[in-house]
Amino acid sequence: MVQNSNLMVTAWDQDCLVGIARSLTDFHCACYLSDLAVYLDYQQSGIGLQLQ
Repeated sequence: MVQNSNLMVTAWDQDCLVGIARSLTDFHCACYLSDLAVYLDYQQSGIGLQLQ
């Protein structure tokens, strides 16, 4: 799943991964956000909005 993604953005709290957005894009005119995940304890804090 990760190997076939060509754009991933992550959010970290120190050394703990708390959010990830995985996308497929042609880097010119199209980008498909296929997965967006935020660790439960960090939800409702705006991390998902910043990742998308």
